[in-house]
Amino acid sequence: MTGESGPVDPTAPFAAVDTAAVSQSVDLSPETLTAALARVQESVRGLPSVPDVVYEYRRAFRTDPLVAHHGDAYYLRVPSRVWPEFADAAELSATELDACRTVHEAAFHAVVTEHDALARSHRGEASSSSDGETPLADDREPLVLVARGGE
Repeated sequence: MTGESGPVDPTAPFAAVDTAAVSQSVDLSPETLTAALARVQESVRGLPSVPDVVYEYRRAFRTDPLVAHHGDAYYLRVPSRVWPEFADAAELSATELDACRTVHEAAFHAVVTEHDALARSHRGEASSSSDGETPLADDREPLVLVARGGE
């Protein structure tokens, strides 16, 4: 993928996550996990654009799934039924799916700030739990999508 300012790395939002530890915990090679993360992002490429997917999700789901948008990355909380759709499109094994979910959750929590939580509270969502973590009290799960440059 290339963007206006050069190539867009679909796994860039996961750089702060210890993917080696995640891959080891589920008995995958780090290369296999990285490839699975990239396939999840590539599965969106057949759709018009990541911003269009986010727009459709915002219209389709009862609660606005967009929590934060930083650079090319969109940080969403989507109903749990969305992940199996990505698994099918990306041809992920059950182990790869579990590992991808873990990495997306860690990346989400590494980036989503109190500012983002405050913005959500202004849209009518809970701002944070008592321990300061972003709440995931319902069936929604973190999903990080990376737009192609220029989208």
